[in-house]
Amino acid sequence: MMKKRNREHLMWEKGWAGHERAQLLRMAALSFGEKLRWLEETQDLIQVFKQKGLLLPQNKDSYR
Repeated sequence: MMKKRNREHLMWEKGWAGHERAQLLRMAALSFGEKLRWLEETQDLIQVFKQKGLLLPQNKDSYR
């Protein structure tokens, strides 16, 4: 569970302007255990996508 800390920087921003930087800051604020848990959950999600035949972008630039 996340420790109590100043969560002002964890608030969701409106619109896309600055979203990438805000997301990086949110991830940087997580503890190592939280980052590892996020990674494991993301890997599980990718496996579900693959099993269902959903296509994923081939590289990070495909998202832009």
